[in-house]
Amino acid sequence: ATLGEAEWRIAAINAGTYDVLLHYSCVELAIPLSLRVEFAGQKIEKTLESDRATKDVQTFRILRLGSLTLTGAHRGETLRFTAGDKTAAKLVLKSLLITKPRPPAN
Repeated sequence: ATLGEAEWRIAAINAGTYDVLLHYSCVELAIPLSLRVEFAGQKIEKTLESDRATKDVQTFRILRLGSLTLTGAHRGETLRFTAGDKTAAKLVLKSLLITKPRPPAN
C-alpha cells in the first residue's frame, strides 16, 4: 500500500544487532524522501534519493536503512516507519525486514 506511516507490534526480539531493510516502490520522486524507523528508543534516519526511484509501481527495490543495536530483549513494543509527509504518501511498501547483519566478506 502507498503510505506515509506504518506501525507494527513486535511480539519478541532478542538482544543483538539487526539490519533494517526496506522493500519498496516509489515512482514519483522529484525531491528526496526522508525515511525514519523508530524502535526501543532508537531512530534510524535515511534519505531516499531521487535516483533510487523505481520505473513503475510493479518494480521494487531494496534499500538498507541502517541498523539497530538492542542491549536487551524487547517484547510487545511498537516499531514505527515514516516516509516523508504522512498526508502526501509517495512510497509503496512491500515489506520492512529486520534481519541479522551479513558476516563480513573474507
